[in-house]
Amino acid sequence: MNKDCIVNDYRNELKERILEYSEKEFYANGVRQVKMDNIANYLSISKRTLYEIYPTKEDLLLECLKKHEETHAFKIEQYIEEGNPNTIEIIIFAYKMKLEHFLQINALFFEELCKYKRIVSFFEEKDKERETKFEWLFTRGVEEGFFRKDLNPRIISNIFTVSLKEAIDNELYKEFGMEYLFRDIVFTLVRGICTIKGIEAIDQLLN
Repeated sequence: MNKDCIVNDYRNELKERILEYSEKEFYANGVRQVKMDNIANYLSISKRTLYEIYPTKEDLLLECLKKHEETHAFKIEQYIEEGNPNTIEIIIFAYKMKLEHFLQINALFFEELCKYKRIVSFFEEKDKERETKFEWLFTRGVEEGFFRKDLNPRIISNIFTVSLKEAIDNELYKEFGMEYLFRDIVFTLVRGICTIKGIEAIDQLLN
């Protein structure tokens, strides 16, 4: 193995260590409380090295969010490929995984995200991607008899996106808690588009 390969391997391993630690810190303490100096000290690296890899805290935060989204998407894809689940099972699996994630997040984290323009743009792009995925999931749910076929999936997808965004923007999680807020938004929407068969499937999986 030549010197360049060794250097690249070390740098990639270091990037993963930085992301893993920083992601936990952001979620636990909020963005503002996380200091780049503290990250460097904890990982026993120089501040110069950290800033060479992630020039700003926003760069680091964005990479943490990208990593989380990629991991989340991979787990869902893996679940679908390995288990051949039906549409309702996919929704419940994704819901439980997202809920577990939300329960690890300090409310300060949600409050501070809107201050970063690139982060806001990132989530807007993800909303568009989710719209496409939801259309696929909705079509599959109709074919399986779980969803009503007289509804427009793009409208439903947008209602979900807007509802969750408004709830977070208005800081409703402070009053109700993210667990209950997310649950009520998701299942009010999902049950509303279900057939009797779909509602029975949801109730069976959640009981």
